[in-house]
Amino acid sequence: MKKNNFNLIFEMAGTKYKTKGETIHEAMLKLPLDWHNIKGKGIFNIKQGKKSVEHLFYQKQLRRIFANKLTMILWSRRLNLLLR
Repeated sequence: MKKNNFNLIFEMAGTKYKTKGETIHEAMLKLPLDWHNIKGKGIFNIKQGKKSVEHLFYQKQLRRIFANKLTMILWSRRLNLLLR
């Protein structure tokens, strides 16, 4: 069975972080960031095969995502639904 790999590119303040994972949540967990490293707006680019989605988050939202694992799970599910 073929695995669905997600490529995640996170851009914030001119810095790009690239990760891969079997799920969006797994790829987000691999980002080397903590909530206090968030200094501004950020864009998540997520690709799965030919499908891709781009979503802009503001600083307050990003800090909440990286500080709270339940919020990260919620947003990973929402971004997964946008890919369908």
